[in-house]
Amino acid sequence: TELGAFVARKIESLDDAALTARLQTIWGRVRETSEAKAGRVATLKTALNEAELARADLPRGREVFSRTCQQCHTLFGTGGSVGPDLTGSNRADLDYLLSNVLDPNAVVGQDYLATLVWTFDGRLVTGIQRSSTESSITLQTENETLVVAKDEIEETRLSDISTMPEGLLDTLAPDEIRDLIAYVQSPAQTPL
Repeated sequence: TELGAFVARKIESLDDAALTARLQTIWGRVRETSEAKAGRVATLKTALNEAELARADLPRGREVFSRTCQQCHTLFGTGGSVGPDLTGSNRADLDYLLSNVLDPNAVVGQDYLATLVWTFDGRLVTGIQRSSTESSITLQTENETLVVAKDEIEETRLSDISTMPEGLLDTLAPDEIRDLIAYVQSPAQTPL
């Protein structure tokens, strides 16, 4: 809880194998962002300058958030719990926000790595592991909380990737992206 994504990246960049292994065990996964994604961050950062964000329609941004992000993320007390609560995050920092949206697998905290569970009857359940007992595993999926009995499980594996999908902004129009980013960066809830 004391290490943010920025510090985790710095620790990983020290190239100390033992330290990196410990970081991954305790904190989560850290990867370099591809040139293409870094270029997309830079392009959007230029497009979403202060003047452009000032033109944003915040109620529309809230509507875009409700259909693209709210199922998994909470903002201002409303939303899901699969992903982190964004209310207290570093969301005012445009670099941080765009990097996390455009490359959700670059830095993933241990609490947000997906757990994949294959059952003997052929089902695959993917979600965030919320608890484990001697007899069951509880997973938070995008839509529900599932309890899977351990005697039904054939294999369990921790994924290297976030449950947040890549390409989230690819289906949005430029003005929807602007409105969404401005809403997420806003300091208080916006009325619908």
